[in-house]
Amino acid sequence: MMVSVAPIAITDNHRAESVTANNTPATQKASIAPSSIHHPNMFSFVPTLPSAFKEYKLEKLLGRGANGVVMQAINTITNAQVAIKFIPKHSIALNRLVSHPAFGYIPREVHIQSHLNHPSLTQLIDYYHDAEYYYIIQELVGSEWNKSESQDAANPRDLFEFFEVNGNLTEAQGKKILKQLVSAMIYMKDRNIFHCDIKDENIAIDKDLNIKLIDFGAAEHMPASRYPDGTLLDFGGTPAFAAPETYWVQPYKPEASDAWSMGVMLFSLLCGHRPFSSYQEMLSKPLEAPKHLSSECRSLLEQMLTTEPSKRISFEGIQNHKWLSL
Repeated sequence: MMVSVAPIAITDNHRAESVTANNTPATQKASIAPSSIHHPNMFSFVPTLPSAFKEYKLEKLLGRGANGVVMQAINTITNAQVAIKFIPKHSIALNRLVSHPAFGYIPREVHIQSHLNHPSLTQLIDYYHDAEYYYIIQELVGSEWNKSESQDAANPRDLFEFFEVNGNLTEAQGKKILKQLVSAMIYMKDRNIFHCDIKDENIAIDKDLNIKLIDFGAAEHMPASRYPDGTLLDFGGTPAFAAPETYWVQPYKPEASDAWSMGVMLFSLLCGHRPFSSYQEMLSKPLEAPKHLSSECRSLLEQMLTTEPSKRISFEGIQNHKWLSL
């Protein structure tokens, strides 16, 4: 059962389109591709805000992907900066929608984020939808950097950009980031929620290395009543960070999969390259962590990047590992 928190602030005053018997949410399918389709006009889309969000003023583009765009905006009443995600309705597969008692079908990521309140998870502020788009307003992380006039490499917003600017992380930096991330992962696990797309681009960061996990588009809410064996078939994350079992066309446990993705990310940030160059190497070659890393760090990476998921370290095991206590 999900822990109840404050309800999301939804400003829509009408229901989403109904899902008929002929287009009910699809059952899980084995796939390594995101469960969405490309919107035909995505790359020519020019964001405009609906009248319901008249207090916000768009400032600049933060990101563009297959499922939509993210814009930086400012609340003209409070002067608070936010991130607004514009998602074309055509870009979300029906199995990524959930029924809301008052608002029809809403994106699963909105439902999930509305139940989360943790310092290392980005917070949902508001939500709206019209005939064409879903609009998701979230807190903007690292806003002291985003206020700069130039959006260049000197102002990284996420771990990928931070690595591009600064090169390999030190072990001390890696520890600080991983401690925050695994705390958030345990918090979500306690609520039967798994992110399912852990990667450096999905971790926003500020100048003090405080992080926020973002983008819940692939996240899963897995109450025992609907997932008695705690496994998934569908994989909607990023192949470069995907655990080997997500390729096997069989049920897998998302905690073990997310632990692998965290290991790939940590290894890449500390060493400057991916731990494995191919899927075949992933299965046939044991991890070779560079000798310049401490023995405790190598130990944790080996446990996170164990090919057999049943032998992989848990979130709690990561949190209690000796490397993070040094």
